[in-house]
Amino acid sequence: MVDAIPNLQKDFTAIAEIRLRQKAQAWGPKGQAIIDTGATISLFTKSWCEQLGLELEKGKRVQIGTLGTEAIFAYVHVLDMKIGDFEINDMHIGFLEKEKGSSVIGRHEILSRFDARFNLGEDVVSFTSQPAKIESYSD
Repeated sequence: MVDAIPNLQKDFTAIAEIRLRQKAQAWGPKGQAIIDTGATISLFTKSWCEQLGLELEKGKRVQIGTLGTEAIFAYVHVLDMKIGDFEINDMHIGFLEKEKGSSVIGRHEILSRFDARFNLGEDVVSFTSQPAKIESYSD
């Protein structure tokens, strides 16, 4: 098991240090993203896209939600992500059309590949490479 995140913010928001890259290219600069198990896909700010040298609009444009009456759009690209010692290939990552909000790591393509453990008592989030089996039960 590798501790991907050695600390948490005071409000118990899990923050991961990550890197992104295009296939067969060097890893981009280190950055931070919130681990958000309530988010479906991983979303990053427009500036992340620019730092990687990607053309934002070459991704697939999707509506990811609304803020009040305003629709929020992102462009989805397929990239590799590195969290701690783990490399995750061919992830669908959205980059926000407007420079708003925080970067988040969503559950799609993460929780299906890893077992994530949130230990708030010790301020640690850890990942193991094999997802835990989900046990079903009946009353």
